[in-house]
Amino acid sequence: MAQQLNERQFKSRFQKQVISYLLDKYERSQAFKSGQPTGQRPQFALKDSPFWSDYSDEMDFRKRDWMNEVLAALAQQGVVSLKWERFREGELLAKVYLEWDALMDAYHLAGREPKQVKLERLREILRPLAVHPWDWVRRFWQEAEEKLALRQSAGLALDDPGGYTDLVRVLQALPKLEETGRPKRLFSQELFHDSKHFERHVQKRLVSLLRAYGKQEMETEEEYLDSVGLVENPRHVWLSGALVLEIGGQRVETEGFAGGVGLSAVSIREMKVVGINVRRIVTIENLTSFHQWVQKRAGRSELVLYTGGFPHRTLQLFLQKLADFFAQQSLAIPVGHWGDVDLGGIRIFQFLKSRFFPHLQPILMDVPTLEACRERAVQADEKYVEKAKIMREEPQFAEWREVLDWIAQHRLRLEQESIVAIPEDV
Repeated sequence: MAQQLNERQFKSRFQKQVISYLLDKYERSQAFKSGQPTGQRPQFALKDSPFWSDYSDEMDFRKRDWMNEVLAALAQQGVVSLKWERFREGELLAKVYLEWDALMDAYHLAGREPKQVKLERLREILRPLAVHPWDWVRRFWQEAEEKLALRQSAGLALDDPGGYTDLVRVLQALPKLEETGRPKRLFSQELFHDSKHFERHVQKRLVSLLRAYGKQEMETEEEYLDSVGLVENPRHVWLSGALVLEIGGQRVETEGFAGGVGLSAVSIREMKVVGINVRRIVTIENLTSFHQWVQKRAGRSELVLYTGGFPHRTLQLFLQKLADFFAQQSLAIPVGHWGDVDLGGIRIFQFLKSRFFPHLQPILMDVPTLEACRERAVQADEKYVEKAKIMREEPQFAEWREVLDWIAQHRLRLEQESIVAIPEDV
């Protein structure tokens, strides 16, 4: 009885394996891509297949008999055709062919869904993105649609339709978020009735899309999520200096807060800039360097802003209101930025310059600073060096070519915190 059970198990498993093996070959073939049968059927030679070790097992001759019986039965059903070794008919198989007319029967026997069905289902799931208000989302949809229509998987997980359904729901909801962002767990609770569903099942795929199609290259997942309005928690803007605001009909002055002050996202949304009493504005990438600058230059007539790496949405709203005030008042206050002297720091500088401050000037982000601090610089790997060389050739980074050349040549990059003493004349 045990022997009969083992035989049934072996035969059942082998039937599914051999049919799936043929279907895999079919789904990778030109016939599948074109949707039309070709002169060459999906096939394999036993000696070149993963089944040969069982078929040629001299310690258990029953395996070959069982495999022959399974394949003979499939041939009788018209699912496959068989080619036997010469003079070994019914004993030693040479090749197995999948019959075109029996494709649907093969899928049924393998207990597997046709790839074309998966492709069409995914096309239908993604179709709402064709009219998405964001161009990078439409670009993703267009590329995916073109490849799926050609029966190509486009690098998408065809066996995860639920995951893409969730992704589409998220993408459709993002443009409706408030301009300062939404905590991602509240967003997840509202959309999926589960505060951790987004983080567990959608976040990784969304960040991958942003890396591939987003307008800005960023350093961290948090920065990519913030760029589309999802935050861990509401963000603050940290500043030090004399700024005059109007919030809820009240006049608020930030001068006199030793070490700086933080403004909440709610305050940023409601505020209006009504005055600025400084000679210079300085944006600073890292928090340690922000505090270092504020303490070192206490009493200077400066408005100092902490960017927190790539400027988050709350800070961007603040900077836009500040820039609008500049334009309305025709102010010509110098603006400088101090950041890491590396690829991320350069991208942050260019973003601030292109979006808010056309006359932005770098502070301590030049070759003399690199030379002076090279002993405290961080080693750059080959991939990083190649990125530096690519950036050097891009027009928007033309003013950084000398710095990028230095980074590539010396294979070093400098973090702000490595500058332990801020010069008096910066």
